[in-house]
Amino acid sequence: MGKQYNQLTKDDRHVIATLKRRKLTQQEIAIEIGFSVRTVRRELACGTMAGREYNAKDAHQKKLARRKRSKHLGMKIDTYPELKTFIVKALKNQQSPEAIAGRIKNFHPELPSISSTSIYSWLRAPQGQQYVHLLQSKRYKPKKHRMKTKREIIPDRRPLTQRPAGANNRTRYGHTSSDTMVSGKNTGSKVALAGTIERKLRYITLTKIPNLQPESMNAGLVSNFTAMGIAIYTDTKDNGIENRYHKEIEKNLGITSYFCQPYSSWQKGEIEKAFQMVRAEGIPKGMDLDLVTDQRLQQVQDTLNRRWRKSLGYRSAAEMMVKRRIHEQKRAQKKRTATAMRYTNNETLTNYYLKSGHLGL
Repeated sequence: MGKQYNQLTKDDRHVIATLKRRKLTQQEIAIEIGFSVRTVRRELACGTMAGREYNAKDAHQKKLARRKRSKHLGMKIDTYPELKTFIVKALKNQQSPEAIAGRIKNFHPELPSISSTSIYSWLRAPQGQQYVHLLQSKRYKPKKHRMKTKREIIPDRRPLTQRPAGANNRTRYGHTSSDTMVSGKNTGSKVALAGTIERKLRYITLTKIPNLQPESMNAGLVSNFTAMGIAIYTDTKDNGIENRYHKEIEKNLGITSYFCQPYSSWQKGEIEKAFQMVRAEGIPKGMDLDLVTDQRLQQVQDTLNRRWRKSLGYRSAAEMMVKRRIHEQKRAQKKRTATAMRYTNNETLTNYYLKSGHLGL
């Protein structure tokens, strides 16, 4: 076990000042307070103000000032240039400090570990101020919800209480949530965005639709489901009129729809959070979404899917989705091979019985 060192306290400094006034030597003072002579000598040298006798109050204030200067905010980042380079590059790729800290801990053992709090402290310090603009905006106060009149406009709704357990606890793939982002009222535009997110993988797909008619919404959802590239089993929706034709999705794609309780959007919080990140990417609330090009929408989608997520072990949704697609492709190929072999074996067996006369023909 390493040697432990004790720091002089404010009371120790008062004792030193008192003994100093009594004309005791440095060795006698050291014996009295239980410290080494070297500690007493250094304290008297560093704690004495110019032109004044040693004073316990002044010495303690000087000690606190030295301590504050010794470890400035962000000192660790400034000490390791490779760590600073990684953090700045990740911030430019629109990663959060929490995700950066987790990514370093899990995937970059060659870099010094650091907490998200330390990264935020460095950004607030003078040397990190130039990178503050790279942080994503966030809501600091919860949004107020107002109760509205209940309306029943969607036939054959399935409540969330009937949703499979694998979708509720995110232990199974292929369960999504969908919602719409509308243009600002003052723009007069009816163009909206249909967004879908895979609950387990956090993979987001976005499609621009001309209006909130049920036909347009279904077309947008089909585009989103197709872009996922994996098997989809359920989709969670709100009670907007654009979801009225959910039975057609179920009939054509085999995807069962489940609905939140009225005015309870928090029950599909993953897509609500996804839309917050979409707005932070330069598509603010109140904007005419008709001005957003398909190329720009794809860019936003790719940016969000490349972002490291704490819920994914600091991997990105894009990384996880690639693995899932490969897994499903291998499984489908294995199933096709087994079916072909079974057909071949049955055909061979039938020919054998025909030749041997065992079929009784």
